[in-house]
Amino acid sequence: MILAAKLLYQKTKDLDYVVMAKRWTKAFAVLLGVGIPTGTIAGVQLSLLWPGFMEVIGRVMPLPFQIEIYAFFIEALFMSIYVYAAERIAPWMRIVSLVLVAIGALSSAVLITNVHAFQGTPAGFRYEDGNFLILTLGLLFLTQASLSQRDMWHCPPM
Repeated sequence: MILAAKLLYQKTKDLDYVVMAKRWTKAFAVLLGVGIPTGTIAGVQLSLLWPGFMEVIGRVMPLPFQIEIYAFFIEALFMSIYVYAAERIAPWMRIVSLVLVAIGALSSAVLITNVHAFQGTPAGFRYEDGNFLILTLGLLFLTQASLSQRDMWHCPPM
């Protein structure tokens, strides 16, 4: 919504869109500031409370976790650039920064929702002779039945 307000301002030069973008930026910054520590705490709690389950997840499905770290890094980095350097960078650079924030946020939401779907209904692997055998090579994290059927609808469109 910040990006939409900025684009509308660039098109119409109506200052109401700038006010809207600034208000949404403050709200997003607060949510990001709360989300960073709570996400860290949740990860630590999962590892401490269910270490065996997290070992299975880590061996079977590490890719979404790793990609999500990069997606979140992109989101946080470019949101920081947008918030702290907004008045010092060109308008087109602010738009690019917000596009990268949106890409990072959307990627992060899809990947985390996918991991949650896998944790709810794990599929695509077998445990044989003390080893995890992955049945759907490559894109295991994108082939979860529960992801397409139920959990993906929990992510609102951006």
